[in-house]
Amino acid sequence: MASDGVKIRRMNEEDLPKVNEIDHLLFAKERVSTWPQAAEGHWKAHRPTLNFVAELNGEVVGFLLGSIRRAKRMVPLVGCIDIMGVHPAHQHKGIGRRLVEAFWEECGRSSATASVSIKKNDKALKKFFGALGFREGDFVTFER
Repeated sequence: MASDGVKIRRMNEEDLPKVNEIDHLLFAKERVSTWPQAAEGHWKAHRPTLNFVAELNGEVVGFLLGSIRRAKRMVPLVGCIDIMGVHPAHQHKGIGRRLVEAFWEECGRSSATASVSIKKNDKALKKFFGALGFREGDFVTFER
């Protein structure tokens, strides 16, 4: 455990009520959704395999849901961050950074690159992921 009392660990199903609570708080603040489902719905429908929670003095204050995927046979493995969130009272304290770093380290163990999709006009998330070394990738999303 870090000296600031924050511990990053793998998420389990018992964490869902607190993760759901944090997710609802963030939606109430009109956060830009990176996934169309709430965290609990995503967990139950897709069973992501690379999930973490941040605990502060034993209480869950943040989460990250993702998994490592191979989109096509010849494409390298990619670790995709689907949804993440930090309780508003604990934001700007490095907790989100530590969740992403735990994810990135696990991706490295599988020789996968880490990836996240965000809205192009979300300046806060662009700044956050840019500070963590993420850069804009080669893919563009088209919608109709």
